[in-house]
Amino acid sequence: MVSVLIVLQSVGMVANNVFVGTDRMDRNALIMVLQSLVKLVVAPLLIVLGFGVVGALVGHIMSYVVGVLVALVFLLPIYREYRHSSGSGDFRVGFTDGVAMMIRYGFPIYFSGLLMSFVAQYGMLVMAWFVTDFEIGNYRAASNFLSILGVLMVPVSTALFPAFSKFRLEDERGLLREFFGYSQKYVFLLLFPSVLFLLLVSRDLVFLLYGSEYVLAPVYLCLLSAMYLFNGLVLIVLSFFNGVGLPGFTVRAVVAYCVVAVPLIYVLTMWYGVVGLIIGTAVGWFVSLVYGEYLVVKLLGGGLDLGSFPRIFVAGVVSAFLAGVVVRLFSFPVLGVVGYLVDIGLVAVVFVPSYLVLVPLLGGICGRDIKVLQMIFGRIRYVGKVVEFALRFEEVVLRAVRRI
Repeated sequence: MVSVLIVLQSVGMVANNVFVGTDRMDRNALIMVLQSLVKLVVAPLLIVLGFGVVGALVGHIMSYVVGVLVALVFLLPIYREYRHSSGSGDFRVGFTDGVAMMIRYGFPIYFSGLLMSFVAQYGMLVMAWFVTDFEIGNYRAASNFLSILGVLMVPVSTALFPAFSKFRLEDERGLLREFFGYSQKYVFLLLFPSVLFLLLVSRDLVFLLYGSEYVLAPVYLCLLSAMYLFNGLVLIVLSFFNGVGLPGFTVRAVVAYCVVAVPLIYVLTMWYGVVGLIIGTAVGWFVSLVYGEYLVVKLLGGGLDLGSFPRIFVAGVVSAFLAGVVVRLFSFPVLGVVGYLVDIGLVAVVFVPSYLVLVPLLGGICGRDIKVLQMIFGRIRYVGKVVEFALRFEEVVLRAVRRI
C-alpha cells in the first residue's frame, strides 16, 4: 500500500515544480491546502472509527490522491498553452546545454532535500533505539498537527521562490534586501501567532481527535510547534538562495543543520527521549537559521531591518496571556468533546481579536504592509479570503489610531 506513495509523490513534485516555474502559485497553494486538510480530517476520523494504523495510513495516502487529481486537472490547460507556443523559439536551448544547466542548478537543491530527509529518517531510527512504542505513537500523533502550520507556511515559502527570482542580485541588492526583510516579517507575522495558538490548545486538540490516552502528545505538540517557528524562517532563507540562483548556499545552510542536529538527536534522545529528539532538531534549525541569515547579510552587503519582530512578539505573547487567563477562569467544567471544543473556542475568541488589535497598535504592521499582503494572498483562493478579512480589520484599527 505504501508503495503507491512513490508514484503519487513523484507526480506531485513534478506538478509542484511546473506551478512554481510558470508562476501559478494560487494552484500550488490550493493543492497544498487540500492535502493538509484531507490528511487532518480523514486520518483522525478513520482512527476514531477503529481502523488504527491502517486508518492513519489510508488518510495519508488519500491526501496525496486528492492532491494529484487536482494537480492533473490544473496541469492540462498549462500543457495545452505551452504545447502551442513551444515552436515560437523563445526558449530554444540545446539539449546538452539545457541538461547541464538543470543539473548545475537542480542537484544542490536535490542534495539539500536528500540531507533533510536523511535527518528525518535518522531521527525515527534513533527513537526506535531509545524510546518506547507508546512515546513514538504520541510523537506521531503530535506531528500530524503540524499540517495546520503547513497550510500557512508552505504555500507562502514556495510563492517566494519565483518572487526572489525576479531580482538581479548584482544590480538590485538594496531592493532585494528590503524585499527579503519584508518576507521574513510577514512569515513571522503569520507563523508566530499560529504557533502560540497551538501551544494554547494543544491539550484540547490532541484529546479531541486522538483521545485522552495520548497524554504525552500535548507536550510534544508544544515543542514541535516552537521548533517549526525556526524551520519556517529557514525555509524563507532557502527560498531566497534558490530564487537568486545560489543553490550552493542552500547546501551550506542545510549542512549546518545536519552537522548540529545529527549528534544532538542521538545524545539528547538517549538521555531525554522524544523531548530530546525535538530539542536537538530545533537547535539544528536555529543554527541553520543564524548561519543562513549571516550568509544573506554577507551577500546583500548590509544588515536586515528586524525592528518589527519585537512588536509582533509582544503582541502575540500578550494575546496568548489574555487567552490563557480567560480559559483558566471560564473553562468548561465538563470533560469530553464538548469541553474540549468550548476551550478551543474560548482561546480563538480571545486570542485572535486580541492579536489583530495589538499588532497594529504596537506598530507591528502598517498601511504599506497591508497592501503588500493583499497582493501576496490575493491570488490564493480560500486562504486569501480569510487573510483579506483579517487585513481589512487591521486597516480599520490603523485608521482608528490615525496611522494611515
